[in-house]
Amino acid sequence: MTLRIITHRCDRCGTIVGGNVLERNRTLKCPGLNCSRVHEFRELPADDREYLTSQTETYSIE
Repeated sequence: MTLRIITHRCDRCGTIVGGNVLERNRTLKCPGLNCSRVHEFRELPADDREYLTSQTETYSIE
């Protein structure tokens, strides 16, 4: 089995957010220092969103 690592880069501060975190929470305040940007799952490219939603059992957040 091959896992893809899908990430999203904040356009304001450059912080990287995991695609699987966005998939689970749908929205996420940027974890970057002093950054108020809110990221949304729908901002990921359609093929990444489709992959993440079809692989929910494969990825775990602990």
